[in-house]
Formats: sequence, C-alpha cells, structure tokens
Amino acid sequence: MRRLVVLYAGLIVFGTLTLAASAAAEENVVAPAYPTETRDKPVTVNVVARGEVAGGKVTGAEVLYNDGPGAFAASARAALEGSAFDAGRENATVWYVFRLMQDTKVNDISGGRGRELDAQPSLVESVAPAFLPGAPSLQTEIALRLLVGPDGTVWFAETADDGANQMYVDSALAAARQFTFEPATLDGEPTATWYPFVIDFN
Repeated sequence: MRRLVVLYAGLIVFGTLTLAASAAAEENVVAPAYPTETRDKPVTVNVVARGEVAGGKVTGAEVLYNDGPGAFAASARAALEGSAFDAGRENATVWYVFRLMQDTKVNDISGGRGRELDAQPSLVESVAPAFLPGAPSLQTEIALRLLVGPDGTVWFAETADDGANQMYVDSALAAARQFTFEPATLDGEPTATWYPFVIDFN
C-alpha cells in the first residue's frame, strides 16, 4: 500500500490506495440492457451505480457517475437492483461500461474486493482547497473517498468522516474533484478504482 504526500503552504495532503475489484464468482451481478433508443449516442458510456445490500439484495440504488444520456443510468440502476450479492455484504458499487451497440461490461469495484491492480493510481495534478475566511480555526483532517476513473479524472468524491466540520469537508471535496491521476490498471488496461485520500488543514 502506497502513501502519497503533497505539500502546499499550510496544507499537507495524504493519500492511500484501495484496490479495484471484479465480481465474486458466487454472486450474480446482472449486465444491464443496452438502451435501444440511444443507438445514435456516444460509442462508450460509463455509469457507476451503488446500492445498499441487505440479505443479498440491493436497496436504494443510486447512480454516482454517468457520462451518457439518462437512459444508460436507468438501465444500470435496474441491473444493480436485479443483481444478487453475498448476504454478508453491506453495499455494492458497480461500474458498467456500454460499448458500441448491445455490448456491455460489468465491473464490481466495491472497496476491498477482487484482484490486485497491475499499477496503482498516482497523482498527476492537485488543487489546493480554498482557504476558509470565517471558518473555525481548526487543525483537522478530512478523510475522503475518491472514485478515480480510467481517464484519470475524479468521477465521484465523498467524505469518509461524518463527524468532520462541514465547511472543511465542502472545501476538501471541491478541491479533490479537480485532481487528476495516472489511472490504475488491471490486466494492462486502465480501470476505475476507489482511492482513499486525507486532506490535512493546518
């Protein structure tokens, strides 16, 4: 596991890695239907959906990322809700890739599942969080979870610490969404993966 440190004036950013994952053999992650009304739309569409798992079934599925028409998001959400997972799992995040027409790919990228990556993501460009006039003077760490796409951009960002000061959380998230990475690779191909990242405000 790698640790990354970037130093700004008054700001230190720490990052660690989590691995991408593929669907477990005993689970049935359903492939989404290719929306027939979108044949004239982009060749490749990426959709990432997440849902809570209870008794092996998904509830409350939400789309975290979609770079195509809404029909692709709806198809991905329906596929996730129709999938079966290990009863012991609490949540599932699945990356659906729609390629050409009628072709789809399913990747379970839930944290901590699947094979080890060939190469870990590495930070290429970062943005310092905005200073916060009027915010309480705190020395605080903001733990984030970043979903880094195969294009190296941050597809989704969320806080991993519900107890953190919201002003600092918002500033950290706004900065992290602008980061760019050399993406992770699996079997020689760029892949999406979750990336834990901690921003330390001093």
